[in-house]
Amino acid sequence: MKSFIEHCRVKFYSDREKAGQAIPFVDRLRLPSWFSQVPEHPLKCQYDEQSRLYQHGQVVWGHLVQANKLLFEPGELDHPAAVVFSLDPYFDEFTTALADIARHIYAQKNLDDPDPAVAEFARIITDEFEVAFNAPIPKSRTVDRDVFYTAVVIQRSHLPDWVLKGSLFPYLVAPQFARATMILPHRYWPYKLW
Repeated sequence: MKSFIEHCRVKFYSDREKAGQAIPFVDRLRLPSWFSQVPEHPLKCQYDEQSRLYQHGQVVWGHLVQANKLLFEPGELDHPAAVVFSLDPYFDEFTTALADIARHIYAQKNLDDPDPAVAEFARIITDEFEVAFNAPIPKSRTVDRDVFYTAVVIQRSHLPDWVLKGSLFPYLVAPQFARATMILPHRYWPYKLW
């Protein structure tokens, strides 16, 4: 897994350097039409902050916690999801640890008495209309590493075949510069990840 994420980094960072300040059109996030019904939605920051994300973002592994079920079938609309990620190089290789963290958080959904350490995340994923950005998960649940939980709108055009097929993917984050995150467009992925 480490070689896959390193491949993504080399390709993305190289292309970003060549592009300068401009985000290539193919990578640009496009606001879904459903935002017109909720123009002040907190997830709109993803579109407002995409230049900062593109310029300062780091490529890491992201692991799905939950997503709108429509993302798992063909369609055109982009939809929200929740993801965990870490800047810690440990997860470049040990992606199963990231998967375990995501599964543990999701397992707390709809529980009357969730794990107290992640009760706030359990409340957020149970509600599904709650939004949290780059929220640190207690280290007692993260193999003592810095791991973050965040909301995102998944842009289908960044996915192979425009469908969410797996739960682990290259992810672009810049928590010190932006709340926004996004799945790294699949054109930067090695083909084996498709």
